[in-house]
Amino acid sequence: MAKLAGVSSITVSRVVRLPDLVAPETRGRVEAAMRSSAMCRTCSLAAGQGSHPPIGVLVPTIANSIFADTVQGLSDELEPLGYAVILAQSRYDAAREDHMLSALLSRRPERHHGGLARHGRRCRLLRRAGIRVAETWDLPAAPIDAVAGFNNYEAGVTVANISSSKAATAWRSLRDDPRATRR
Repeated sequence: MAKLAGVSSITVSRVVRLPDLVAPETRGRVEAAMRSSAMCRTCSLAAGQGSHPPIGVLVPTIANSIFADTVQGLSDELEPLGYAVILAQSRYDAAREDHMLSALLSRRPERHHGGLARHGRRCRLLRRAGIRVAETWDLPAAPIDAVAGFNNYEAGVTVANISSSKAATAWRSLRDDPRATRR
């Protein structure tokens, strides 16, 4: 690819990952070389050809059905619109989450979706990326962009208060279901 465009391999990489850093004439030569050599669809997308850029999705694990169901739902809705969903897992490890987020952002996604541990570096990375961010599964005090979640602590307190109140008769009757107890 680089030889075809008359540039170095790092320049090709920059055109794919950071096109704004490459001179327009040089970028045009590299993009033309990509088109003429039937470069892979992913690189063509990243260079602005064809369909939408990918959507990055970072979840703690896909072993938990709530995260797997969310990823499946995103894929089902976004893929027919021309988006590719790129999935990464942090496995509840902060260092891995940092690495996975950086890897996703290096693919220049149009958007990012995921529940992040609220660390300053990750928030700064997402803000600097200049992309839409949807945070889920929690309710951060200072959201980066859009949020679909709830405060887990407050939800737990509410459930505990309801369970211990006189109004919890209906809740308690559920516990008296012998079939539910056997399960």
